[in-house]
Amino acid sequence: MDQDDGFTLKAFLVALGLLLTFFLGVAWWGRGRFDNDSGSSSLSAQAETLSPNDSTRAIVSPVTTSLPTPEISWGDRILVTTSTNRHKAAGVDAIASRDYTAAVSALETARSTEPADPETLIYLNNARIGAADAYAIAAAVPAEASPAIANSILRGIAQAQTEINQMGGIQGKPLRIAIVDDQNSSVFAKELATKLVKTPEILGVIGHNSTPAAAAAAEIYNNQLLALVPTNTTLNPADLNEYALPTLSSDPLVAGAIAFYLFELGRAKAALFYHSRSDHSRLLKSQFETALAASGGTLMGQANLVNPDDLLAPNIAKLKTAEALVIFPSSDVQITTLKQIVDITQDQDDSTYTPVFGGYELFSPAILDQLGDAADGTILAIPNEIYASAASPFSNSPQMLWGQPVDWRTTSSYNATQSMIAGLRKAPTRDGLKQLLYTENSDMPRGVRLIKVEVQPGTETRYELVSLGFLAKEDIFVPE
Repeated sequence: MDQDDGFTLKAFLVALGLLLTFFLGVAWWGRGRFDNDSGSSSLSAQAETLSPNDSTRAIVSPVTTSLPTPEISWGDRILVTTSTNRHKAAGVDAIASRDYTAAVSALETARSTEPADPETLIYLNNARIGAADAYAIAAAVPAEASPAIANSILRGIAQAQTEINQMGGIQGKPLRIAIVDDQNSSVFAKELATKLVKTPEILGVIGHNSTPAAAAAAEIYNNQLLALVPTNTTLNPADLNEYALPTLSSDPLVAGAIAFYLFELGRAKAALFYHSRSDHSRLLKSQFETALAASGGTLMGQANLVNPDDLLAPNIAKLKTAEALVIFPSSDVQITTLKQIVDITQDQDDSTYTPVFGGYELFSPAILDQLGDAADGTILAIPNEIYASAASPFSNSPQMLWGQPVDWRTTSSYNATQSMIAGLRKAPTRDGLKQLLYTENSDMPRGVRLIKVEVQPGTETRYELVSLGFLAKEDIFVPE
């Protein structure tokens, strides 16, 4: 090989090395760039479902989420955790150990300490049954998501359970209650419904407060287990199957009754107050607006109870020309806000208030107390089954049992449990209950009772309810 050939070979090898280096560098750069893009896209997508703090942590390590498994409690765990009663905790531990004597003793002490706690009373009733044969149903409530609503529902169920067991049970058998927490969630409700269906001793279900939870559970209960839904008034029965039955008169009937009676009184100009975050309140608002327009009335204005600007005095003062205040609050609205509203619309010359009209949420001595003098003369449209119930907020038995007033959810849950008890007397099987209660629920006449509230300081609840008449679905008003 001569010198020129050697130079040519060296030049070729150097060029080849540079070329390989170039391509390797491009490949490394490209891989790093594409890997980073992929990672960035993944993190960005993940961050869309996380809070800002969580998305920051996700860069360090992958985020995995898993929902806790919902459980059925017969008294062996506390689901409504707003109570920190140590005697209740001891009673729950005793039930878990099947030491029912110790459980009864501890839970009796817990109940004397916190008489308004319905979970304690249900577990006490269960402990008294012990291992004996009993009929069993489940109470599905939003224990963690909405403990106040859960307690309201459980009070009605616990009152019915206490009464039937003290009377000797259903054909000699006591009633045992399981409590489950559906968290107002369709996901949890489906999981719980699946568990309940697979628990053969549970013959029926009372509850599912939210629309998503009730609708999701209904899909699972279909052809397997009956649920009575006592506190949801926004569900459309046509969207459910025969195994999930709303038991309360619908919101359109309540809103229509108020509009009808405003027309009867010649108070065609109304101001409306509603809660935009409540399905119940929004539906009432919409139905009332339609019914008021149909009757020839006029909506002078409206205010959203969760919008601070709507509740400022200048805006409320504009509504003083109204002849009636129609109020559709939600359970989580401070009723003191309503007192401020009626005070602003008070006539300063003669100290009179613009008349207040409302529905279920105002049907409680505790809420009327907060309305003050404006409560006198308030007119309410109430489903007749709540007005006539033994567990009405204005009857003595629930106040004596709990040491405080109850609300419409307690009453409606009590009524539903009573229906379940009556069904168990006649047909104590899952299918038998379904056939019986579906027929009875479909045939039950629905209607709204219009009542006038009168302040009576010497009475048990400080109020007397005067029935003005009954409005049926067919818009047939029967005055009294």
